[in-house]
Amino acid sequence: MTQILILAGTAAITRRISALPGHQVASVDKEIVEKHAREGDIETLLTRDLGALPEIVIIGDAMPLQEALSIGSLIDRVLPGVELMLISEPDAETALNAMRSGVREIISPLVTDDELLAIVHRAADNLSSRLKPHLAPTVVADIAQSTVIVVISPKGGVGKSTIATNLAVGLGRRAPSHAVLVDLDIQFGDAATLLDLDPAHSIADAFGTSAAMDTLILKTFLTAHAGGFYVLAGDDSPTVGDHVRSADVKHLIDQLASQFRYVVVDTGAGLGEHTLAALEKADEVIIVSSMDVTSIRAVRKELDVLSELDLLPPRRHVALNFADRNAGLTVKDVETVIGLPVAVSVPRSGDVTVAGNRGESLMMAKKPGPVAKAITRLVDAVFDGVPPAAPPAPVAPPAPVAVVDAEAKPSKKKMGRRRKP
Repeated sequence: MTQILILAGTAAITRRISALPGHQVASVDKEIVEKHAREGDIETLLTRDLGALPEIVIIGDAMPLQEALSIGSLIDRVLPGVELMLISEPDAETALNAMRSGVREIISPLVTDDELLAIVHRAADNLSSRLKPHLAPTVVADIAQSTVIVVISPKGGVGKSTIATNLAVGLGRRAPSHAVLVDLDIQFGDAATLLDLDPAHSIADAFGTSAAMDTLILKTFLTAHAGGFYVLAGDDSPTVGDHVRSADVKHLIDQLASQFRYVVVDTGAGLGEHTLAALEKADEVIIVSSMDVTSIRAVRKELDVLSELDLLPPRRHVALNFADRNAGLTVKDVETVIGLPVAVSVPRSGDVTVAGNRGESLMMAKKPGPVAKAITRLVDAVFDGVPPAAPPAPVAPPAPVAVVDAEAKPSKKKMGRRRKP
């Protein structure tokens, strides 16, 4: 059971934190906090109600910000291992000052109950992670590491962002507050639109000096989604990418990987500088193709280039989008051309367009349809990392057949035995 101490919290926030299950919570009024601070008796303040040193200290919003930060500095000096939190509006300036005072997390006064529960649970997990240096090597090896999943496609219009956003929703539901989606299609990213989000910050802020220097500030630029994950949204200006270097992208992914179990990166079409940088950090890659000849052949070329650059991680998943039996191709045709097995076939469905226009995730529907079920299989493939298998040997394309000819006739279906007249 985690020991939580609330200092100078309003009645509302104190009541909400006290209602969280699995924690022992004590609170101290603002006047008593100020008295102990003036007397320099922080040790007594920290132990007066719990009877022991707290593991999490939350400084409430009943106290002026500067005074709260001063007390936070005193607590950080006396008890540097504590998870110190602050109830405040999480703007960049506050985040920077809070970081200097030893605050590890800023909680908005408007936080929802689900978000509050996730934040406190994450703080408890952080406490456990500090025990890693004291654990036996075999135990440390069993602790889950972050997984960076990069979603790519050689061409636009194949539903890559739809798959990336729904994958993030699926991972967020499996591991609440432990997944983040990065919209790295810096010029024309639309993840926020597909998820019906109106973010206050974008990826442009994440590449700023303050965010690059401190992960706590970076986290204030993330937008929470009801699906249980966070989003680093794209920017409205397509010129932002002109100032972003490959090193910036890799540093950003490293920062997020230090904070989240799953980092899903939605990239722009093709193999631009930012996509290649993300692939350098990838643990898994999802290659998205639609079920048409030009897209499939482009995927094969993209895989060849990435193999030459040694940028294909061992774990690779091909997502065949807009799968249609009447397309004139079969899944086996696709696998033969690209040289990799198709991990999941996502059927063509008008529900995808409707959901995208409404900003709704198919994965959150009460009755999941065939598209959601297909993406769930993709979530299964990446969730908690199945031991990587050796990548299959490339399959050379056969002599010109239907798959090479855009005018090819549909594959013939097997007919049942004809009855004798």
